[in-house]
Amino acid sequence: MSERKVLTKYYPPDFDPSKIGRTPKHLRPTGPKTISVRLMAPYSMKYPKNMDYTSERGAKRNFEPWRDPASKELQETDEQRLDRLEREEAEAAEEEERNAMEELEAKMEESKREMQVADALDEIRTRNARIERGGKGGKEDQALAQARLESNESRLREEQELEEAARLVFAKDNVERARLEEEQELDSVADRETESKPATYSFEKEPRPRKVNNSTILLKKAISNTTKPPAAAAVPVVASGLGLAGYDSDEED
Repeated sequence: MSERKVLTKYYPPDFDPSKIGRTPKHLRPTGPKTISVRLMAPYSMKYPKNMDYTSERGAKRNFEPWRDPASKELQETDEQRLDRLEREEAEAAEEEERNAMEELEAKMEESKREMQVADALDEIRTRNARIERGGKGGKEDQALAQARLESNESRLREEQELEEAARLVFAKDNVERARLEEEQELDSVADRETESKPATYSFEKEPRPRKVNNSTILLKKAISNTTKPPAAAAVPVVASGLGLAGYDSDEED
């Protein structure tokens, strides 16, 4: 980090070697020698404006778009630079969050793919075991035909289920549409009949309604409501058992 043991030394623009003179040995200072060393203290901050070399005199930089001295980054103020850095940090954080979500989605897709591969491997193992069991009895062709038949049946079953589901959906839609069309057609037919039907008039004599006599009704009702008086009770005749009906008293004489 120092310039004491480097290949190139730093010479300022106003360096004049003729001004350097030799000092006689007896005039040189004695004692411990102190050597002035120009050091560059490193720090963890990177200043965008001064992190590059700058030509002091007698040189011109080739045109490089990322090192253009007339660029906005070199001409912006400290506040503008701080705002730009904050904006870039916010964009970087947002991009990192988006990348985290994409990474999570990629992991989910990979796990789903692994599960599908595992299911396919299990199916292959099962089929191979079934073929081996059939091969032991000398029925390899039969086992292969059975496996092929099962796969075809499963595929046909899935296709039939899909067709049935689609048919039900379309049937519901067609029934509803047919009902609406039928209702609209009936309404239109009724409207046309109402509009086309002429008004008819009849010249026949209509029968007059029969008048009812209220007095007759009241009389009949009064007669029906009257009740007959109860009959008089018969007086019983008591006959004497001693025959005293013709007896006359002496006092009457």
